[in-house]
Amino acid sequence: MLRHPAANNERSVGLFLAMGYHDALLRRRKQTYADRSQRMAVASALAAHLPQVDVHDGRRRVVVSGCASPSGVDTRALAAAGGQPSAY
Repeated sequence: MLRHPAANNERSVGLFLAMGYHDALLRRRKQTYADRSQRMAVASALAAHLPQVDVHDGRRRVVVSGCASPSGVDTRALAAAGGQPSAY
């Protein structure tokens, strides 16, 4: 037995597509996945290059906690140099 979808369901899907809501949904999903991919890349790079740092990939940002510098490193000078342009 062949049954057709209910007319109100077809109308709702048709309006959803015609008014551009599906396209907007796809654009938002694409941006969300791109942001998530970038956060994951940053988190994995931090974990690879700074194994002593505890890195958590939060929902909206990468959270770094528990960062300890090696002994003998002047962290104030390092923080001040962080705002300077790089030579590379």
